[in-house]
Amino acid sequence: MRQSVFTPAHWLMEQWVEYLDETFARYRKECTEDVTQMIASIKEVVDRVEEKMTIQGQE
Repeated sequence: MRQSVFTPAHWLMEQWVEYLDETFARYRKECTEDVTQMIASIKEVVDRVEEKMTIQGQE
């Protein structure tokens, strides 16, 4: 769950750019980690399905 961050209205443009850049980098990292976990889960399912298909094919 994301925490609310207080961002002052009086920030200079450079401060806003830095804040948004850091926020985007953090968000991108979180998304990348989520997608990596999803891919790993899908690979596990595919491996199990392939194993079952191989076993059934041998019977």
